Amino acid sequence: MALAAPVLVALAHPEPRAGEIASRLCESGYECLRLGLIRLDPAAHRASARAAAARIPSYDLVIFVSPTAIAFFADAWSGPWPRSTAIAVVGTGSEAALRQAGIDAEGLQLLMPAERADVDALLELPAMAHVADRRVLVVRGSVGREDWIGRLRARGAEVDTLIAFDRLECDPVAEVAARLRAAHDAGRTVVFVVTTTRTAERLDRWIADGERAVLAPWLRSQPALVIHPRIAECLRALGWRDVSTIAPGTGALLSALESLG
Repeated sequence: MALAAPVLVALAHPEPRAGEIASRLCESGYECLRLGLIRLDPAAHRASARAAAARIPSYDLVIFVSPTAIAFFADAWSGPWPRSTAIAVVGTGSEAALRQAGIDAEGLQLLMPAERADVDALLELPAMAHVADRRVLVVRGSVGREDWIGRLRARGAEVDTLIAFDRLECDPVAEVAARLRAAHDAGRTVVFVVTTTRTAERLDRWIADGERAVLAPWLRSQPALVIHPRIAECLRALGWRDVSTIAPGTGALLSALESLG
């Protein structure tokens, strides 16, 4: 177990995902602060998810853009996955999410990039170059990049999209700012964990707003762990000085925190 008491881990993961990560980190001895900047809500899309789930056998390929997309889609899915429908994901976190959702990928064609965990790397796979006339379903959130979907269509794929959840910006509770101020006053290290560029931008706007602006320079000097170089570039452009890129997944996060001492 890491000697984690001096470190406060500030999770910018969306809710409810942040709660799952916090539980894992607390089991390893880390004190966590869930920032609560973003909430993911599937309520408005449950009917369309059920309708899409009923059509899965008609698709040649289903692309899940994130573990969250899998988790919310799984609420609408039951039974064995059709062997004729391949699955594509962008990282090992999504592969684990398939198992947790009860979607058995054994015996299926499972497409996943070996290195970079993003849709660009997915589209670079040889199998994704041959999608002409194939029916593809993309399961995603209401906010995110869409240019890569256009690239799939340009390759001749017939692409449908399922919005499985909304991404809502939230105002953190007063306790969040109070605990960050207390960490500053006590000389503690706050390690920020950020998983998307939009969350990075939302976090920076929040720390610079109102009374929190006094702490903003100190907060931007704290270590930040991100899961993609694009997020690192975003934070550095906003003035964050100590940004490190790590692999996705809780295991990689724990290893990174341990390396910080």
